[in-house]
Amino acid sequence: MNSFGLQAWQIYALGSAVFAALTAILAKIGIKGVDSNLATAIRTVVILVFAWAIVWAQGTANQLRVLEPRTLLFLVLSGLATGASLHSVRETRREKRADERRSSTRWRARKPRRPSRDSQ
Repeated sequence: MNSFGLQAWQIYALGSAVFAALTAILAKIGIKGVDSNLATAIRTVVILVFAWAIVWAQGTANQLRVLEPRTLLFLVLSGLATGASLHSVRETRREKRADERRSSTRWRARKPRRPSRDSQ
């Protein structure tokens, strides 16, 4: 417990929520005019460097030598699934926006036109 009466896991959970919100805000601000795939690639490189810095700081990099091939395979497959998931979510959002544009265009085309005041 600390001086606020919070346990360590509560502090980490709060930090996680704050950083998740900050991530979303900064990404929305910084992505204007940038292809979303390029933005994701840049952010991923930053995360990669940060993750390896943590591994080296903790001194756990030597565990790479004792990883079993099966473990390594599933970690790689997990990474590929994560990448595919991100791509699928992005494409789903893009298609949804396109569908919304198409349906609003169709609705406007079917909407009866009112005579304008100029034509009377």
